[in-house]
Amino acid sequence: MPKSVFHYRQAERNLKLVETLNLTPEKFWDWQVTALFYSALHLVNSHIKETDGGYYYTHVSVQNIIHHSNDGSKAKLPSEVGIAYEKLQLLSRRARYLFDSAGKSKPQPDYIGADGFEKAVFAYELIYNHLFELHKFNLNPVKVNSLKSGWTNRKLPN
Repeated sequence: MPKSVFHYRQAERNLKLVETLNLTPEKFWDWQVTALFYSALHLVNSHIKETDGGYYYTHVSVQNIIHHSNDGSKAKLPSEVGIAYEKLQLLSRRARYLFDSAGKSKPQPDYIGADGFEKAVFAYELIYNHLFELHKFNLNPVKVNSLKSGWTNRKLPN
């Protein structure tokens, strides 16, 4: 089973990819969102390893173990953080498979776009900030330059 440090290293690699792609963001919104999700996935898996001692292989099992109503889980997360994780995963799926929230295919380039990326960053920051407070890991927050100035309407994606 992987140790927590390996998850942190992979989370960091995924963030470096986001930061590199963000140098020309309009070309790679989909991959930035996808890499943000996988960075969050590794942070969450590390959290599960450190609190519960387990390692969960499927997306469904990860969501079950972190769900706020799972009273038997030492790794459960507050509702807002769990919802952010779920929404980030959905954005990543939309980016990779080009479908909308109703499951209908939207075969078009740049389906996610700048707004979707901003929502992904917001969701990632909620996850990162909560887990950083718990575990004090050695991983810097995401650094991107392509967010709207001011960005006052920060909210989770639908």
